[in-house]
Amino acid sequence: MNEFQTMDTLVKQFFGQAPFKPSPVAYCDYIAEMIKMGLPGDTGGEVSTGRVRSDLHPHEGYLLSTKKTIEAEYLGKKYKITIEEA
Repeated sequence: MNEFQTMDTLVKQFFGQAPFKPSPVAYCDYIAEMIKMGLPGDTGGEVSTGRVRSDLHPHEGYLLSTKKTIEAEYLGKKYKITIEEA
């Protein structure tokens, strides 16, 4: 079993299906999208979510790291979900 099959199996167990295949370089993108899709706000629930944001240089706009963040709000309380390589 290769790394994509392992990730695909994990995502299917957690979300019931994998909507797209990850690229070999973008696991943070893939995981962030899976989390965002799994939040009830994306299906009309009580959680309000923002878009997935990349870690970009503030002036030049180039990618600093593969880190991704998602802002969410639930019952008036704001949360920041961060996905980054360990």
